[in-house]
Amino acid sequence: MVASQSRRYDWSGFDSTKDYLRSLARTHKLLSRAGYVRHPERQLADKAASGTELKKCLNWFHVAMLGTGMIVGAGIFVSTGVAAQEKAGPAIVISFIVAGISALLSSLCYSEFATQYPLAGGAYNYISLTMGELAAWLVVTTLVLEYVLANAAVARSFSSYFAALIGKDTAFFTFAYKDYTVDFMAAGVILLCCALLSFSTAGGSWFNIVMTGSQLLVILVILIAGFVKSDRANLSPFLPYGARGIFDGASFVFFS
Repeated sequence: MVASQSRRYDWSGFDSTKDYLRSLARTHKLLSRAGYVRHPERQLADKAASGTELKKCLNWFHVAMLGTGMIVGAGIFVSTGVAAQEKAGPAIVISFIVAGISALLSSLCYSEFATQYPLAGGAYNYISLTMGELAAWLVVTTLVLEYVLANAAVARSFSSYFAALIGKDTAFFTFAYKDYTVDFMAAGVILLCCALLSFSTAGGSWFNIVMTGSQLLVILVILIAGFVKSDRANLSPFLPYGARGIFDGASFVFFS
């Protein structure tokens, strides 16, 4: 069945650059599959017939830390102050509760999908099994764009924070070129992370464990210092931007 399907759409595979370009040139033939919804059993059969299986190199601890690393990203150190100053004020604490409830509801949706379709994969698999492959492709490309923009924002803020850490101006690692601001440190951080992930999944996982552990430690220190050095006068006015500010702040910190 898989072989006949491949002949139908004239796929060449991805064993070489030539095969990839040949398949790419025939992408228009896949438009007939825009609304095609695969049954979970068919997807499992296709996977088994492909003869390819990734080697398991992560255990439950690695996976749990990967999830924690995605939840507690570096954005939490960047967006919190901006949201508190410009969006919600002291009510940012409520904004975090609202954002947390939204994230919980999103995780419950994914849990329902995972139990209904017990297949490995993320948004693409879930949507392709319910709404078709075109809708799944559109969602995944949107997610890729989100990851690109999010990583660029975090990398850019990293150079500014690092410059401040060593006592320099936040623009110390950047320079202006015409109407643009060039940041080689941010680009280097992204390239370094890409190389690490490409070189070894297990190595990238351990790097994530170290970085996530460090982030959790920093957050713990900030919480302790915040409670010790807190001043009740800073809580007034509690809602400087009104009730809408809570939801504006929630939508902003949800990014982190």
